[in-house]
Amino acid sequence: MSIVNWKDIPETMITPGYSVARGKTIYGNMLLLQQVEFRGNVPQVRKDGEVGANMHFHPEEQIFIILKNKLNIRFGGKVKKVEGDNTHFDPNKMEVESSEQEWQSAGPGEVCYIPAYTLHEASWEGGYGLTYSVKARIPGHSWYDESWQPGARDDWERHFKNFRKLNEKYKETVPWDKVIKFEGGI
Repeated sequence: MSIVNWKDIPETMITPGYSVARGKTIYGNMLLLQQVEFRGNVPQVRKDGEVGANMHFHPEEQIFIILKNKLNIRFGGKVKKVEGDNTHFDPNKMEVESSEQEWQSAGPGEVCYIPAYTLHEASWEGGYGLTYSVKARIPGHSWYDESWQPGARDDWERHFKNFRKLNEKYKETVPWDKVIKFEGGI
């Protein structure tokens, strides 16, 4: 199937471990697309009572396309090493290059890029937000509960190192000069 209507996709929690987000998910071999809605009328909210996501990271880079309301986001540093397979923020089980930044805001029509393995947290003004989220899909890693299947994390990190080498060797060339390229992650 190659054509899908958002209204035909069932809604689920997106990442219940650190976010109130609910949404609809479409994924293929390499991409994950979600229509994500943050609402204040769900049982779980941020630790400070705001609607959004608590500090966390994930091995996927992520792009948010803001559709409704205003997203406030803050980056908290780059994760260097993790003990165990948990991606919830636990400073006792990870090595972090700390660089907590000021809050930034994005509204409808704006795009927010989150590099892989970068700590970040988010809140939505007025307790509501709607966005599209695009992530690279990583086999063996669950976007839902952030768990890894046995051996998948090591395989992914080896693959990602090779990908970085290929990315450096085969620089992207495009026929236009006004593109935005995001870089980051491990």
